[in-house]
Amino acid sequence: MKTLSVIIPIYNTPEEYFSRCLASLQCAHAHEVEIIAVDDGSKPEFSAKIQKLIDSSPLDIQRGTRSEEH
Repeated sequence: MKTLSVIIPIYNTPEEYFSRCLASLQCAHAHEVEIIAVDDGSKPEFSAKIQKLIDSSPLDIQRGTRSEEH
């Protein structure tokens, strides 16, 4: 069971900021941390870079995106 949930807003977040944020969450107890990255409609160039970081991270990261249907 995860003991800590961290919600990170990532709307148009530069890659270097998100990367530093993930690095700060990696610790000896990283297996107990759940990360929820919330993307509320980022531009494609930001979105693709963030997805690459998520895919390559050893952390448990769930990505939520805005539904195009309102």
